[in-house]
Amino acid sequence: MMQAGNDTEVFYKNIALAAIKEYKEVEKRQYKKAIKHNTSALLNHYLDLKYFFVNTNHKCAAAGESMIIESVRRNKMTCRLLMVHINNCLKRLQEKFSYTPVKYNVIHALYLDDEFGKIEWNERVYTICFELNISESTLKRYRNELESELSVILFGPEGLKLFTL
Repeated sequence: MMQAGNDTEVFYKNIALAAIKEYKEVEKRQYKKAIKHNTSALLNHYLDLKYFFVNTNHKCAAAGESMIIESVRRNKMTCRLLMVHINNCLKRLQEKFSYTPVKYNVIHALYLDDEFGKIEWNERVYTICFELNISESTLKRYRNELESELSVILFGPEGLKLFTL
């Protein structure tokens, strides 16, 4: 009878260990997804941030609007700091992939180029593939590879967890 109790205990321990292991795996996948999402969001909105920084005017002579104007000024300064950081990281990424410039050109054309930025996404992908003479699957592979690398450069140790988890 004692054996049956031990078997049950071992059974429940194994179930608990399997559940903990699965929970940790789900947590890792969610963390990686969040970092990649943040990198993609920064790239997707790069031209919007650039436009905001270049075209926002925080100077106004109207009385009573000083609080709103101050908020816009702070946002513009935050945007400037973010743009400087992103640009430095992109420069580092370009240097890192200087041996295969077509890879960096994919990121540049997809997210950073003003002219391509005006084109609808699917058309942009098709045009870039044609101009760089690569397939759509190659474009996606390059994009994923460089976004992962950029995550490390942008977010430091937090981005590095993409490769270590």
